Amino acid sequence: KGIPALIEYTGKSNPYLCKCFKKYLHTTPSAYINDARVERASILLKTSDMEIIDIAMDVGFGNLSYFYHIFYKKFKTSPAQYRKLAVFLP
Repeated sequence: KGIPALIEYTGKSNPYLCKCFKKYLHTTPSAYINDARVERASILLKTSDMEIIDIAMDVGFGNLSYFYHIFYKKFKTSPAQYRKLAVFLP
């Protein structure tokens, strides 16, 4: 559910969360959440036969193009190629 859920869960304001994330995690809340989403997607790509679009939606990306962009930025490969290479990944 992203940042709105994080705000609701913590009871803190968006600016305060941004400040804390920058100070302690050296990233933004959005980048942190997206990283967690693509990490989960990478696990699903390695361990399931779900369609890539279903994985993208399951981990919280509402836009397939944006999912591909964020995934490629982290893993330097497409989700489909990552799945093909998953046999060789730890």
